[in-house]
Amino acid sequence: IGLPVPDGFAITTAAETAFLDNSGLESAIRAALDRINRNDCDAAEKLTSELRTRIISSDLPEKLEAEIFAAYEALEKASGQNVRVAVRSSAVGEDTAASFAGQYHTELNVSRDSLIEAYKKVIASRFTARAIQYRRRNGFEEEDTRMGVACLRMIDSVASGVIYTIDPVEPDSGIMRSSRPQKPSTG
Repeated sequence: IGLPVPDGFAITTAAETAFLDNSGLESAIRAALDRINRNDCDAAEKLTSELRTRIISSDLPEKLEAEIFAAYEALEKASGQNVRVAVRSSAVGEDTAASFAGQYHTELNVSRDSLIEAYKKVIASRFTARAIQYRRRNGFEEEDTRMGVACLRMIDSVASGVIYTIDPVEPDSGIMRSSRPQKPSTG
């Protein structure tokens, strides 16, 4: 429909796999997921919190970190300015009949200095007790919901709104739905 889209770059699901495999987290994740008890919310919250902390504190493979910084630097060079990005989830299966809206972390106004930590926070957000239970209720296996991450240049808005490219209530209708654009407040 010809709307402008901010420049950015994607960090693939293969990057998440490399990160989790290289850091030894993949086996720790599997072990933690096997121990989650649906009937003990407090224990599930504690277990998943520890898992997310471990993910965020782990190092990325050097090559992956260098590739993320190179993509960021290319984005900065193309825009000719210091860039801030939105770092957001793009998990496999998240735009299906089982909507994952609001399940995963988004980090806004991210600079180069906080890019890697923001990436790891988004990856870790796949492992909240709520997100895990939601995926299980909807029949998703963990290996089927790998996390890609989109890094989009932040822009100053003139107006804002929401558009659904597919009507969420009638997905086969071919109709787009939108909210009324809102002008930013000036007070």
